[in-house]
Amino acid sequence: LIQVVDLSEAARSRSERLIEIHRATEIIRRDIQQLVDRYVRDEYGNPGATVEINQSSLIQLTRRGWQNPHGLPRSELQRVSYTWNNGRIYRLIWSVLDRANDTVPISQRLLDNVTDVEIVGLDVSGNRHRFWPLNLGSGPDLDLDLAAIEVKLTAPPYGEIIRLWSVPLRMRNEPIRSEA
Repeated sequence: LIQVVDLSEAARSRSERLIEIHRATEIIRRDIQQLVDRYVRDEYGNPGATVEINQSSLIQLTRRGWQNPHGLPRSELQRVSYTWNNGRIYRLIWSVLDRANDTVPISQRLLDNVTDVEIVGLDVSGNRHRFWPLNLGSGPDLDLDLAAIEVKLTAPPYGEIIRLWSVPLRMRNEPIRSEA
């Protein structure tokens, strides 16, 4: 009876962990699949790329679909960033796209007990790039040939988990530019 109870507890614990991992990867998937071609300006007024992989964070992007049920005077686009610190993945969101010096992101702890995270961009030719955009600082249009984003994380007890999501075609076909 003790072995059955222990086995049941272990199965419940593994099941809860799998649900946590699935929830985190679904949030990342939604952000990537809502990706839109809209670069932003950082705290210093410098233009940043639409998508930045392994630059100042794991990944930073602009996404569509930010719900506005109260009709507040704000964009329905949102800047999102992911970081990995002390074994935890965090999702950071900003209330504005083009930031000022005093703009502080809202931090959401997404997943605990992650031993490794790697994000890679794939171009339309299938080449893998650890950093994106390829020529940072040469203009906002360099990331238009990004085709997919791969997220690889290692989360005990399941080990390495790899997800690959295509970048929306509308990102390359319907650019939205800042009114700067």
